[in-house]
This record gives sequence, structure tokens and C-alpha cells, in this order.
Amino acid sequence: SIAGSAGRIIGKKIVVPKGYEKHTGVEFEEKKDTLIYQLKTVVWPVLRTAIIILALTAAASLSVYHFVFSPLYAMYLYSQGYEEIENTRYTEGEIYFDRAIDFHHSRAWYLKYADEYRSQREYLRARERFEESLVQWPRSRDTLLAYGEMESQDLVNYARAEEILNSYYAQDDSSPYDYEIELARGDNFLRWGDQDYAKYENARRSYSLMLE
Repeated sequence: SIAGSAGRIIGKKIVVPKGYEKHTGVEFEEKKDTLIYQLKTVVWPVLRTAIIILALTAAASLSVYHFVFSPLYAMYLYSQGYEEIENTRYTEGEIYFDRAIDFHHSRAWYLKYADEYRSQREYLRARERFEESLVQWPRSRDTLLAYGEMESQDLVNYARAEEILNSYYAQDDSSPYDYEIELARGDNFLRWGDQDYAKYENARRSYSLMLE
């Protein structure tokens, strides 16, 4: 053998690992019939392909569920709940809403529910929707403007309205002034001025910031 010849030349015995020994035709045929050989050469390639296909299918199905089915089904539930609220069936409407948020959070629907409650003078329910929306989207301008307007115009709670509107800005005061927020703050201070004359100066400052 090659290993034997090489060993004689260098004066050392070369041991060939068992897996590299040359097999005769009969030995090879016997090896082919073993379970391990069949598993390695026939079963495993097929199984590996099947696993890859299943993994890709599962990933695609999960993506469809999260990005297609869940939002669409949530929209359906939101709309059903909204219809119930329009007909003053608040308990039924809340059930639909709670089911909807299990599938997908929609800022637009949070605001739509809050606005409908406000139009029906269900201010506590409207507050709940505004607050829940701000938990999901803490600096949502649309939510803060609508919430602040309700507290100022409808509930005459000027201090709370200012707190809500001012929360748009970061605590370190590094955020640039926002036109719509300052307009709403100025309007709130102007109403507040009927109770506290000093608030007219606050209104002037907010309006002047809009010009900067």
C-alpha cells in the first residue's frame, strides 16, 4: 500500500485512520447497506431540505399574521366598537376596543374613540382613551392637542390643560418650540386670563414664540 511504501522510505510505520482505509467493492456495498450510511447520504439531505422549507414557511406565516392579519382584524374590531359607542352602548364598545388592542394598537382609533366620547360629554371615558394613547405614544402632538383642548374648553381645567400641552417638550428644554403647541397654550392662557389676569402675559409669550 502507499502508506506501507512511505513508511519503509522514512523508516516509520504510518497508521491510516480507519475512515480513510481503502475499501474493496464488497466492503463498500456492505457499507452502503448500513443504517448510518443511509441516514447520512439519503435521509439527512432530504430531512435538512424539509426543515429549511418548514422554517421559511413558518417565518412567512408569522410575518403575514403580524403585519397583515392582525392589523386588519384589529381595524374590524375597532370599527365595531366605535359603532357601539355611537349608539351609547359603551360596555359593548369597550369590549370590542379591548379585543382590538390585543391584535394591534392604532393611535388613530384611540383618538377617534376619545373624540366620540368627548362629543357625547363622556369626559371620564375620553380622558381614559387620551391617557392610554399617551402611554403608547408619549409625545403625540395630535393626542396632546385634542386632550388639552378638552380640558381647557370643555372642562375649564386650565392648569391641567397647560400641563398636558407643555409635556410635549423634553424635560431639558432643548426641544424647539412647536407652532401648534404654542398656539394651543396661548389660547388656554387667554381663557385662563378670565380667572387670573396674570395669565394674559403667559398668553402673550406663547404667541410671541410662534413668531420666532
